[in-house]
Amino acid sequence: MHKNNFDFLRLCFALFVLITHSYVLSGENNDGLNALTNGQTNFSNIGLKGFFIISGYLIFESLLRSKNWLDYFGKRFLRIFPAYIVVLIFGFLIGLFLSNQQYGQYLTSKGSWSYIYQNIPLYLPIQYTVSGVFEKNIYPGAINGSIWTIPYEFLFYVVLSLGFLFRAYPKLLKLSLLLCGAWMLYKLNQTRVVSEIWLSPTGFDLKKILDFGLLFLSGSLLAAFSMKEFLFKKLLAVASLVLGIASIYFGVFSYTQYIILPLLIISFGLMSSPYIAGINQIIGDLSYAVYLFGFPVQQILMTFYTFSGLELCLLSALITICIAYFSWNYIEKPALKLKVHFS
Repeated sequence: MHKNNFDFLRLCFALFVLITHSYVLSGENNDGLNALTNGQTNFSNIGLKGFFIISGYLIFESLLRSKNWLDYFGKRFLRIFPAYIVVLIFGFLIGLFLSNQQYGQYLTSKGSWSYIYQNIPLYLPIQYTVSGVFEKNIYPGAINGSIWTIPYEFLFYVVLSLGFLFRAYPKLLKLSLLLCGAWMLYKLNQTRVVSEIWLSPTGFDLKKILDFGLLFLSGSLLAAFSMKEFLFKKLLAVASLVLGIASIYFGVFSYTQYIILPLLIISFGLMSSPYIAGINQIIGDLSYAVYLFGFPVQQILMTFYTFSGLELCLLSALITICIAYFSWNYIEKPALKLKVHFS
């Protein structure tokens, strides 16, 4: 199997989210990149958008390889839910041992159990808090502020699965993606002048659907137009990086990011760089678990001691990476071996 940089990038993006959360949960708020870019972006924002771009690229390729809808969704289910369910149970147990409620009171509280059963179906709104947990932290009650993206991710999987209808007609499939992208750009431009949150009847924030969905779609478009066959990936990556920095300098990154970030991330991801390509074959694919477990680990640490943003970042990264190694080897990897049953 050809080694590329995608796993390295995903691990970096998960750590980017952890960096920003470290400063937010410690009360410092500014992760450095926010000030450097004059408020245009931060590490978490780049990390999340990078995740969605790579996901759009790889899931589109999976769509082309999948035999049918069962095969496609079976693989998606096995990648998302095992670690996700474990992190929800982990959050419930955090509450059991760290809540200011008595054990019996906590175990008989509907709000404690609903943290698991309300969040598993990926139906919004997500329950982030459990009463009595982390009450003295800067964000009291918040067990896991990272899981809000999972319903959006799965929503994009569902929408992209409509590509099965056009898979036998590659030109029509590409045209459909382009038209969808054009419509999303138009709607996104409309939301820029609207300050309030646009909620759909299902609870999804339409602004987030357009913002992250457009990046997911951009990744899919690059896969549809065979980005991996492009001969000048290194040159494109460098040019995209320069243009990205220039966009930030001139204050237009919020407009250019939907082109620059996908080109930069996918072109670099498709490369095979020394020392980092195929890193998952050495340490495993830790990115998803780092993303899921980082926030609750940081909340636990802040319960027992007041850390600075940098201290919390370093300590939580070390602990979370250890948890992620366990998660990959004993939860995620064994679950992925079950993919053969959906083929």
